[in-house]
Amino acid sequence: MEIVSPSHKIAEKLMLMEQGAYSHLVAGNFAQAENTYKGQYELLRAEEQRLEPEQKYHKGASLHNWGVSLLLQNRLLEGFGKITLAYIEDLVDSDNIEDAFKAPAYKTLRSYPLISEQFLFQIKQIAAERKKQQDALRDPQEVLNALRTTRVPDLTSSLTPEETTKTPMTIKQMREILKSILNNLAPKKRRVFVGGNYKNIALLRHIKSVVEQVDSFKAILPIDLPSLSSDKFDHLVHDMSIECLRGCSHAIFEVSISDGHLMEIEWANGRKAFKNKVLLVYQQTTQNARPTITRMLLTTKLKKWSYKDLKELEQKIRQFLNK
Repeated sequence: MEIVSPSHKIAEKLMLMEQGAYSHLVAGNFAQAENTYKGQYELLRAEEQRLEPEQKYHKGASLHNWGVSLLLQNRLLEGFGKITLAYIEDLVDSDNIEDAFKAPAYKTLRSYPLISEQFLFQIKQIAAERKKQQDALRDPQEVLNALRTTRVPDLTSSLTPEETTKTPMTIKQMREILKSILNNLAPKKRRVFVGGNYKNIALLRHIKSVVEQVDSFKAILPIDLPSLSSDKFDHLVHDMSIECLRGCSHAIFEVSISDGHLMEIEWANGRKAFKNKVLLVYQQTTQNARPTITRMLLTTKLKKWSYKDLKELEQKIRQFLNK
């Protein structure tokens, strides 16, 4: 079996589809993202028919992202079904079958309590047998079909719609999904968390805009991410925001008005990974005016800079990031 790369023309089309799907995810248009990732997978399947019999494309990313777009619609049974197919693609296409356990699909499946380790192990066994046959397993569904001939229950019998309703998504499951979303945005060293009181949202978006004008940095404003923009995940707002912060190398907080972001600052202040990478900015009427921020923030060891207008704020942000 030989894993080949799509032609330049097809790769370009896949990239455009990926960009479109991600735009839908960020906007919270999960159904549109689902359709795009489904189309991406179907394009790869169609193009595979033109390959030599022993050749195939790796389609794990398309299946995984398709599954994620379903999970974000709270369609857990369908979503985990697609991610299971992605897991099979990883098993079959990896030079070392154990590498599949490091991939997002396996981690996402393992995070859900109703998916058993026995189920995933049995899939691995069947996939390993198919790898020995040296044929190009182009349709991962074949492994699930083989699983149904055993006494091990497959995903559809392990997870029922009633069970998935009673077992909502938790931060453990969403962590891998969020990690995938952040990785699509930028490498961790270029990500900047932007926090503050959302009553000041116009100012926070201005900070985000300034950040993204500096040396390929990407600003992460949690309220803009799909995992926080859907009311289905209201119970995860705090935890998801902390995960966003954990996934960034820099953080800028506008702290003129106190709010829930104080918890995020406390978390950042206590982590060595954020040493010298957190900036607190606050508005000040004049150079010698008493700061309006809380004593708790004033006494932290985090970097604190005041600004009197937007021009000065922009200068401070650039100075912080250029360091």
